[in-house]
Amino acid sequence: MKKIVLILAVVLVVSSMMIAQDATPKSKSGDRAWLFTLGGLGSLSAGDYNGGVGIKYYIKDNLAIRGSLGFTKIDNPDPAPPAQPTPDPSIFTISGGLLYNYATNGPVLAYLGGEVIYNSFNNGQQGASSVNTFGVAGVAGVEWFAWSNVSLTGEYKLSFISSGDPSTQVFNLGSASSSNLTVSVYF
Repeated sequence: MKKIVLILAVVLVVSSMMIAQDATPKSKSGDRAWLFTLGGLGSLSAGDYNGGVGIKYYIKDNLAIRGSLGFTKIDNPDPAPPAQPTPDPSIFTISGGLLYNYATNGPVLAYLGGEVIYNSFNNGQQGASSVNTFGVAGVAGVEWFAWSNVSLTGEYKLSFISSGDPSTQVFNLGSASSSNLTVSVYF
């Protein structure tokens, strides 16, 4: 019985400490954060990967710049022999943007912004050249501060990407690549 009471007391103390954390959103001039992103939430699968890292810096209250590096690897299953193995394409991404926090309610803030995007697409075939694309995106997201220095962000993008060749132009609206989940660690 004493063990059960001790365990309940520890759970009560720990949970009250977690609730007591100051979860005020960080959006003042000079605030900065490391960003860890998992993208393509509409098509998660065991072999595919779509993620990245970045940094966000507030240049003014409620106005931030961010930059990020991303990597996407698509694992195509190989067909049964004697067919040739299917190549596994990959995409390297560099992006930079400007974000404006337009609403705050408790530990939650909402933002809008825009970004420019550079992609280098490799189709996975030996000796094939990569295709470079450029694009722009509108961004809308919500950031929830679980603790004073850690937040979770859900984000949606409306983007247009092109290499200059009409056959490679992509307009993403409602596709798997237009949603992201990010963990931010403010320092």
